[in-house]
Amino acid sequence: MQFKALTAKYHVSNPINADVIPLLADQGFAKIICNLPDGEIDGQPDNATLSDIATTYGIDFVYIPVTVTAMTPQVVLRHTKAVIETEGPVLAYCATGRRCAMLWALEFSDKYSQDRIMSQARAIGYDFSSMRQKLDTFQPLPSGVPV
Repeated sequence: MQFKALTAKYHVSNPINADVIPLLADQGFAKIICNLPDGEIDGQPDNATLSDIATTYGIDFVYIPVTVTAMTPQVVLRHTKAVIETEGPVLAYCATGRRCAMLWALEFSDKYSQDRIMSQARAIGYDFSSMRQKLDTFQPLPSGVPV
């Protein structure tokens, strides 16, 4: 399984299974964020099953299911908090890793230039050129807002 690093701390991937969790623990991952809604992919273990296994290996597990059309400022903030409240590497997964990378891009839309966001996404295989307008207009919530 290939994990794509957007930053030293934040990695994205396609769906994981139970066999990957011990490897994540060996590599020092501290948290798994599931952005894949249960039932979206046939045969994919549900988040509760993977959460139980992750816990046995000392990895926090957070379920933040999201679709491309439901990337609201509240969802982005919840995802952002899940990452920044973690000491150590984080793996976020969805069907392809793209949604997880999009959440990262929206999180930093007011902090980084579009060129930097596009370049980092492109470096791991994602073309976000269709997101330019969304990145221009997206208003992340301040981190102090309850989610």
